[in-house]
Amino acid sequence: MKSFIQFIEAPRIARKKGQPAGSDKHSDLYTDENPKGTIHGLGFKDVATAKASVNKIKNSGKSHAHKIQAAVAMEQRAREMGKTSEAAVYRTYINKMKKKTKDEEREPQDKDIKDKEGTQPAKYFKGLKKTTKSKRDAHFKKGAKKSDSDSSAYKDAPGDKKARKEPMRKSKYTKDYQKMYGEVLAYEARAFHDFGANSPSANNKIRDIANKAKDYKDAMNKIVMFARGTSTPSKKFAQAIGSGKFTDYEPDKDIAQNVKDFIQQRDRVKKLGPRANDPDANLQVQIKGAEDLRTGSNIKLDDGSTVKVTQKNAKIINMALDRVKPQMRIQLLKLLGKNKMSFNKTVGAIKRSLS
Repeated sequence: MKSFIQFIEAPRIARKKGQPAGSDKHSDLYTDENPKGTIHGLGFKDVATAKASVNKIKNSGKSHAHKIQAAVAMEQRAREMGKTSEAAVYRTYINKMKKKTKDEEREPQDKDIKDKEGTQPAKYFKGLKKTTKSKRDAHFKKGAKKSDSDSSAYKDAPGDKKARKEPMRKSKYTKDYQKMYGEVLAYEARAFHDFGANSPSANNKIRDIANKAKDYKDAMNKIVMFARGTSTPSKKFAQAIGSGKFTDYEPDKDIAQNVKDFIQQRDRVKKLGPRANDPDANLQVQIKGAEDLRTGSNIKLDDGSTVKVTQKNAKIINMALDRVKPQMRIQLLKLLGKNKMSFNKTVGAIKRSLS
């Protein structure tokens, strides 16, 4: 029997009716030598024929390796006949299949549908019937083609409702976080927060975006992106936050400031714990407390470190904070609360300005 390498290095000599499978008088695919594995109707007459042939290979129901081997054989035949454009069609498909092979090596694939186009990670199809798996795969492919602002792209996939009946497993990060701070933070993340939008649903949407955002800039980008959407929820959201094409879908300035404050408070909680934003944790309140004590007191800063503040220095700082305008007071408190070095430099600058 001729080897596969021998086959692809020579032009095709079609197998005639009645010729034995191992005859030297033809050079057809190994699939032709095994009629049960033959993928019929492949060609490279023109680009359209090559594309149609690739689709036949895709939908042949053969194994992943079988599909690649068939495509490689057709690519070699096309190149041998000078059909470079047609060969390129097969090569594009081969490269996609090779990438899928690498993905499968990294991520175990579901055995029932692993031969479908794209990757089929086993963890997304665990515990489902084969028919449900196929429908779920089709749902994901259809959703991937839709716009991010299209609400229909986020409908339940087949099998999702069954999964929700079971308790959702928590990641190790969630377990560590809740072990440290308790369920109170999870509740606060879901609690209503008024950002200044004209509807509760818009405020809730902003809260959800802000909770998941990396930082303020990321949150604002996602808010603008959702407001730009063409779906009904997106249009109502844009109206509720005072944005539109004339404002480049940026929200009202007060809403933007509220988002910034919300994220700063969220980040303080991550650093200092769930009571980080309580009144007694406020820097100015802490400094006033140090002024009331003859020995002064330790003050907790935004980076989690502490600094000793004497009663004398506390009086000087509070005097400066009372004299300046609100905007300057905010800037001073930021500098004082940043870290020890920034605190000491700011106190020195305040003393020099008062003298």
